Amino acid sequence: MNNSKGVKPFGFKDKLGYLLGDLGNDFSFLFSSSFLMLFYTKVWGIPASIVGILFLVSRFLDAFTDIGMGTIIDKSTPTKDGKFRPWIKRVALPISLMTFLMFQSGLSGASMTVKIIVMFVTYILWGSFCYTAINIPYGSMASAITDVPEERAVLSTWRSMGANIASVIVNSLVPLFIYYSDASGNKLVSGTNFTIIAGIFSLCSFLCYIGCFKLTTERVKFEKKDNNEKKEKVSFFKNFGLILKNRALLAMIACSIVLLLSQLTVGTMNQYLFADYFKNIGALSVYSAAALPISLVLVTFLAKLSG
Repeated sequence: MNNSKGVKPFGFKDKLGYLLGDLGNDFSFLFSSSFLMLFYTKVWGIPASIVGILFLVSRFLDAFTDIGMGTIIDKSTPTKDGKFRPWIKRVALPISLMTFLMFQSGLSGASMTVKIIVMFVTYILWGSFCYTAINIPYGSMASAITDVPEERAVLSTWRSMGANIASVIVNSLVPLFIYYSDASGNKLVSGTNFTIIAGIFSLCSFLCYIGCFKLTTERVKFEKKDNNEKKEKVSFFKNFGLILKNRALLAMIACSIVLLLSQLTVGTMNQYLFADYFKNIGALSVYSAAALPISLVLVTFLAKLSG
């Protein structure tokens, strides 16, 4: 690969655009991961066991769609917009639409069979296909925006900023609008407000994705491979065996899995804990808004101690 000439240098627009990409991702992903199970069980009345089966099936499919999407991108021919940016524009509308379709409170009166079918179809289309199709090229795009390691590190920081902004907005504000109290003080969920918020976040995601596409520039061009060049065949089982022998990599994978599962579990269970046990949604919003800044301060403090 080689750096393209005659393009504007790396700058603030690229950083802001890359931030908007993860902001758009998390308006969809965080909202779904934290509140979708609540919507399915409280609004649609679907048993939690069936929702758990859905999540299990979807994660199984992800193992194939993630690899498949990576292969498609790797073999795709770069366009005038680059190799990865076009996928942001192509999938921005489908994933935003699927985010909205998952939270349709109007189906609460439908039969259980209909709701389960719709649940499986919309969630799998959203997560295993649309989210995969936009998140994988987005994550890889940093390597094409710049080939300078320091600038890639800056992009990673701005990406984290986008995720943190989305986390505060979604987790602290959504509970204030989806819950209401009955005469006995019990916290109930408003299906209509769920759908409205899903529509707002879907629109925000779409605008963020378009901003990401417009503001970023791919400077590193990937040369086309010679068709006559012999391709080296790589054995999947051989690569898998090498991974199993790499203890450091296995430890990183295990830590990432545990961390992700912990975050998703806490985010989902807090909705039930604060609403059904504490019956205090305001406390949940305060906790969600304060948890991130406190965590960042603690991490910074511990990093200085270790340094």
